[in-house]
Amino acid sequence: MTDQTPPEPDPDTPNPDGDPLDPLAPDIPPTPEPPQIPALLREPAARPGTTPNGSSERRAAFGELGKAWGVAMEFVFTIVGGLLIGVGADFVFKSSPRWALAGLALGFVYALWRIIRRTLEEERARERAKAGPTAHATKPSERVR
Repeated sequence: MTDQTPPEPDPDTPNPDGDPLDPLAPDIPPTPEPPQIPALLREPAARPGTTPNGSSERRAAFGELGKAWGVAMEFVFTIVGGLLIGVGADFVFKSSPRWALAGLALGFVYALWRIIRRTLEEERARERAKAGPTAHATKPSERVR
């Protein structure tokens, strides 16, 4: 009896259809080398609006927006609080809206006074920050020379 096994393919002789070990493999060209990545894409991009200390202008803008909303809400709720105190006084004394109007007026005056005071404090703080360490010194020995 004769051996019916197919002969082993020669590894030096390429198969015209592709892989020499797989007669059903298609002829696929080798993968080319990838192109070089441009320097523009190798370095991280700078974020727009970044300040030298690392915080962004956008974050600072949101902080200022939050402060403005805080002042606005404080103004509104101070006036409403004065009105509610006046309405409560009208209820206790069983009077006309005399106390409600007085509470509304006092709430408005107090709200304006608080806004003006806060604004002046912020302006003083900015001026002190601009002036540097000598502006805070009270004694001659504390001044920076």
